[in-house]
Amino acid sequence: MKLCYAGRISLAAVLLAAVAATALPACAQDTRFVPPGTWEEGMINPPPCLLLQSAWAAMYLSGSTVPEECPANMHELWLKDIGHWRDERRIRIGYDGARYALPALEWTQSSFIQPQTMIHDRYLYDPASGAYTVDRYAMVGFRCVKDARN
Repeated sequence: MKLCYAGRISLAAVLLAAVAATALPACAQDTRFVPPGTWEEGMINPPPCLLLQSAWAAMYLSGSTVPEECPANMHELWLKDIGHWRDERRIRIGYDGARYALPALEWTQSSFIQPQTMIHDRYLYDPASGAYTVDRYAMVGFRCVKDARN
């Protein structure tokens, strides 16, 4: 008799968990500013009242309407919502920023561009001699940077 009662409890718990697992994600949303659509759902767009495109279209395109006026704090609310969305995503992926604190990777925090090359680049590899010419590749790169600064 006791065994049957324990089976009913576990079955009820499984059913409750199944209902919760299907119902809760249906009503969960990370951000208030995701418009309906297909590819736009991966983006966090601003509210329509913050779009400059809407204001421009209302002035110059026939049939367009003037966008609604934003509340004074709408931009701050939108930024706060984006912060919340980012925090939720970090939790979901188990983000740990410890790898970015490694001394060997500190240069990445101040280097905003990194030159890249293909292994068969003519400045890096000389097919006639069959040798890599790293010095020539670096010299060309330095010249490009020097020319860009002038």
